[in-house]
Formats: sequence, structure tokens, C-alpha cells
Amino acid sequence: MRFMKKIIVANWKINPSTEKKAKKLFDDTIGGFNDDKNIELVICPPDIYLPLFKNHSQKVKLGAQDCFWKKGGAYTGEISPDILKNYGVSYVILGHSERRINLGETDAMIAKKIKIAQSAGLKTILCVGETMAQKKQRNTFSVIKKQLTESLSLLSKNKITSLIIAYEPVWAIGPGDPCPRETALMVMADIRNILTKLFGKNGVNVPILYGGSVDATNTNDYLENHGFDGLLIGGASLDGGEMAKIFSSITR
Repeated sequence: MRFMKKIIVANWKINPSTEKKAKKLFDDTIGGFNDDKNIELVICPPDIYLPLFKNHSQKVKLGAQDCFWKKGGAYTGEISPDILKNYGVSYVILGHSERRINLGETDAMIAKKIKIAQSAGLKTILCVGETMAQKKQRNTFSVIKKQLTESLSLLSKNKITSLIIAYEPVWAIGPGDPCPRETALMVMADIRNILTKLFGKNGVNVPILYGGSVDATNTNDYLENHGFDGLLIGGASLDGGEMAKIFSSITR
């Protein structure tokens, strides 16, 4: 791997259902994490739980699952990057496929979010990936190229120091059918080539994560032998015991 630390991002999505369960999940997760290990752990709970963890352990970084493209104003239901920073957030996930599919989020919208998140000093995790239909049509490369090119269109070459890319094939999210490692690594190489074309030598230094049915049984497959620079974990992140196994498997 090119980077000193593996970036492990726990995306809780719209879970858990109560404050008590959120606190327990947080405690269980960091309880299984040894901070002397070579991992940058980022936990992304629903926004309503962020105040619970504002003064969290320094063993873990706090992330958000989205932000809006304005600092303030009449935008009901949205949250700005400045508000997130005030609650101790240092990372934000943008462009997740669930927002693209369920909420109609476009690359143009995502580009504006990335620009303001970067200007606010948040480390920005841009999600890209193809659907099953796009995969069957052999459009993976063109889909990801479009997502990257348009979503990063408002950034200059010297403004990507806080950028992270997460490859999440949509067809692999949730069903327990992870993308084969060899296929994922080929896509990672395509992403690296696109980033280099967009940003020159700076594109070489952008971490690339994998997400999609990640658990303790396949974690090391994606990270070993100069593989991905980290993981974006969904369902498994809701189980503190499973996360402990993931941490252990990374550092064997």
C-alpha cells in the first residue's frame, strides 16, 4: 500500500433506532479497536447522533453521511459542512449510490457538495460504482469515468489533498455478494488512471477504498498485496464483534 494507514470507514446509514443502541454500538466498535494499530478508523452515524460523540475518544475519527452545498440558508432538512465541523466531524461521505438511486442525486449536485466540503476542510469520500445492469452491459469503466469526471469537475489540481475515492459496485452492496478481488483491483487501476488524467501526479496520491459486502472473511483480500487503501463498510459496521474481527484481520 502507498499510504501509511488503512482508512476504515463505518457507514451506519439509518441505524441504529435509538440513542442507547447508538452509544452501545460506538462503544463496542472502539472497544474492539486497538489504536496503536495502523488504521484510521472513521465512524459515520446518522446526523442526529453526532452530538453524542462530539467529545469522542481520540482513537476514532467522526464522519457524516452527507452534507449540503451551501453554508446556510433556507434549505429545509439539509446540513452544512460548517455545522458538521462544529460537532467534531472530520470526514464526509458524498455521492453514495443509495442517494444517487433513491434521491436522484446527480454528479452536478455531488460536485457542488465536494467543493464546499473541501473548502470547509472536511476529508471527502466520493463514492462511485456501477449497477448490475451497467455491469452486464460492460459499461463499468464508462460509468465510473463519468462519475469521477463530473463529480470532481469543480476541483483544481491542487485542491484534492483531502479527497478519497470509494469504489462501491452497487450490485455488491448488501446482498453478501462481494466483488471478486481481481475484478475490484482492475477497477481500482482504472480509477487511478482517470485520477491521474484529471489531476496529474496529484492523482497518484488519492486513497482508493473498496466497499460492498465487506466483512471479516474478505477484508484482507482487498487490502493485501498493494490493494486498496482502505474499506467503506456498511452492514458489518453495525456489529461491534464483526468490526473487532475486521480490525484483527487487517493487522495479522
